[in-house]
Amino acid sequence: MIELLNFRKKYHLETVLDIHDWHFDKGIYHLKGANGSGKSTLLQSMAARLSFEGDIRVNGKSVKRSPRECREKVSYAAAEPLFAEFLSGSDLYGFFLKTKGKPSWQLDELMGGFGVPEFLDSPTGTYSSGMLKKLALVLAFTGSPDWILLDEPYNGLDTRAVEVLSGFIRGLTDRFGVGFIIASHHEQDGLLAEGHKVVSVANSQLSFL
Repeated sequence: MIELLNFRKKYHLETVLDIHDWHFDKGIYHLKGANGSGKSTLLQSMAARLSFEGDIRVNGKSVKRSPRECREKVSYAAAEPLFAEFLSGSDLYGFFLKTKGKPSWQLDELMGGFGVPEFLDSPTGTYSSGMLKKLALVLAFTGSPDWILLDEPYNGLDTRAVEVLSGFIRGLTDRFGVGFIIASHHEQDGLLAEGHKVVSVANSQLSFL
């Protein structure tokens, strides 16, 4: 479970998010909201990437007090990933496996469906935006997270990659109980299938749709 308790995030004097009490049980959540509504801010805060007021708890542990432990339980993929251009995908993949550990699930299906092996050994400075996105998504699935937070994961992906990613997400939820919180503008992603919960981010608040 991820809990937000008296959570508030401001940029300068503007309050972007002000959430008194909210929790995400396991499952797949689709975050919907206009640009600037705070979707990315919320994901980064839950992934212990941003400072904030109040508290966020992951499985009962405070993100503020135990950020390292929370990062082990919560993976995150940014909407526009950036990597050191001289590093290859293989360098990064090996580093993530070493630091986060091998996952309980096989990544071959995801990597093959994305075509990642074809460019993994090249420097990331030569990657297109779609290739960077695919690599970032693969890295988010390393380790043994309880939650995986994905920010606009379908942007830049071809139709085949969208299908592969959607199927992989469903498989990890069904077989391993991994929770997903996915910020996306797209409704054709398969995110609105039966059982998926849709959460609106508007006027600094969260609400179910």
